[in-house]
Amino acid sequence: MDQASKSESSRTMSKLPEPPEGGYGWVIVLAAGLTQCFSGPLMAMFGLIFGAKFEQFGSSPTERNSVFAIFLVTWCVTSLFAGPLVEIRSSRFVAFCGTILNVGGLLIIALSTCTEMMFLGFGLVMGAGMGLNNPNNILIMTKYFKKRISLAYGLYATGLTVSQLVLPQLVTFLLKHFSDQQTILIYAALTSVGFIGSLLMRPVDGHLAFDKEPNKLQAELLVEENKTSPCNSNDIESLKEKKEYPALLKIFTMINWNLLRDPNFIVIAIGNSFVFNSVLSYISQYVAIATEKGLTLEECANIISAASATEIAAKLLLGFLGDLPFLQRIFRFPKKSIYTIAGVGTSLCMLGMTFSSDYATVLVSVVFGAVFLSAIMLNTGLVYAEVFPSDLGSALGISNLSRAALAFAVGPAIGALKELSGSFDLPLYFLSCAILVCMTVWVIMDFSKCNKKAS
Repeated sequence: MDQASKSESSRTMSKLPEPPEGGYGWVIVLAAGLTQCFSGPLMAMFGLIFGAKFEQFGSSPTERNSVFAIFLVTWCVTSLFAGPLVEIRSSRFVAFCGTILNVGGLLIIALSTCTEMMFLGFGLVMGAGMGLNNPNNILIMTKYFKKRISLAYGLYATGLTVSQLVLPQLVTFLLKHFSDQQTILIYAALTSVGFIGSLLMRPVDGHLAFDKEPNKLQAELLVEENKTSPCNSNDIESLKEKKEYPALLKIFTMINWNLLRDPNFIVIAIGNSFVFNSVLSYISQYVAIATEKGLTLEECANIISAASATEIAAKLLLGFLGDLPFLQRIFRFPKKSIYTIAGVGTSLCMLGMTFSSDYATVLVSVVFGAVFLSAIMLNTGLVYAEVFPSDLGSALGISNLSRAALAFAVGPAIGALKELSGSFDLPLYFLSCAILVCMTVWVIMDFSKCNKKAS
């Protein structure tokens, strides 16, 4: 390419439209929240809302845990198809399908007569709904926001945390005044608010900001970018060729499997997946750990409330901080750097929990840990949006496969260490050291890349 062509290309790129960074984007944040404000908190309320059903069927603890494990695996596997479906149809279509699956799964559970139907309703159907909605929300928000994505995602995550605080009280009220079946049916009706969220989702095309008056070239570039950005960076011609494949095969061919050849992606995916599973395991054991320290149930409840309140404030604050310009100047990948710092902080808080011996020290460990945990949950998906922007759909989907695989390793490992030692100290040592190792590998790889570029 000669110098004149390079100059023309540079001028063309400078005319590329920018995301609105607000405007209708805030409606998109609301829409994303509506699709998950009732289905998302079900993970934390699993025993509360479905407990009576399991008791009615005489389900064993192993069967109950297996239903939840199937839900997590289905969620991770289904997310692999969210990006291609967005490209083939639209974010609205994916959100609509996800809501249908969530509502349908709750209806199956409400009408279930055996444990096997719980596997079907929650494990498979609702797992698939979560697998579509979660990555779809990340994909559409990254289309509307670039410079303010942390704020947008922070508001979205804060809304989900607030609903997670309120909904257990609502479910408890419903269970007191209605049967378990009626409660689940009412909850299914409330979950259908996700259909409103899906209707509010629109393509970003009409909301993009141009430096100058839009022209035909900009419109063509916009069409090409919107077609390629959700899943991978293949060109338009390859997409046309893929239309000749059968539907299911077409979806697989639209996933950028070449990411599996990228050592950087492998390291990020494994580290991200391990930290995510470790965090979920740690949060789920708050009460058990506190009880082992000699705390009463009332003190445990106060600790959980303090952690939830801290998460709400932290996610909102981190949403503002994550988009500050000075972070862009200090770090090459600000979201990834925040995630790394939060991982190290979480590791230290887990270590501190092993030395806690009373209510005050446990409370301090949990509250400080909630700040770092909020940063991790907020940036889990944004790390891929930052490092692999043109392959975001594929990155989210493939990384969730590693998350599913590690879910079967982390949980049993924690249980085995607990049985071996008779306390939670050894599992916490294990999680703390493993997270620290993962984050150290990330830092070493980033430094090695910087040194290579410098040389």
